Amino acid sequence: YAAYGNKETLFLSALEQYMDNCIRPAIETLSSSDTARDGIRDLLRDTVHALTDPETPLGCMIANSMGCAALADTPAPVSAAILTASKETPNAIRARLIAENVEGDIDAKVTYFETLIAGLSTLARQGMTQDSLQQVVDTAFIGWQVK
Repeated sequence: YAAYGNKETLFLSALEQYMDNCIRPAIETLSSSDTARDGIRDLLRDTVHALTDPETPLGCMIANSMGCAALADTPAPVSAAILTASKETPNAIRARLIAENVEGDIDAKVTYFETLIAGLSTLARQGMTQDSLQQVVDTAFIGWQVK
């Protein structure tokens, strides 16, 4: 802990690095795609790749940390950072859907994709293959027709 001072600072630094290396690049993909549909699909595909990367631990650091955020002995700054991090992707999805004037209940769509991401993380931790998880993503878009 010498470089960071304590576990809290170490965790916060690791979380920020995870956001910069894994989450924010996927959000950038969402922003740079031609349509909200393509952007969300590409974000989910990038997410699957990150969740199953053999060079990193399986699953999502944020999803894996969510259970700790509500514990009484978790420092308030750590809990707040986990909760804030957990909203970056859903907030980006919401913004993209709103910007494109996607019809329907935006909050329900955001919750759907947030749930899908959490499920992908859980399945990745359980050892599901990248190909299988990509099929889940592809299946999620069967009903979303392009106008």
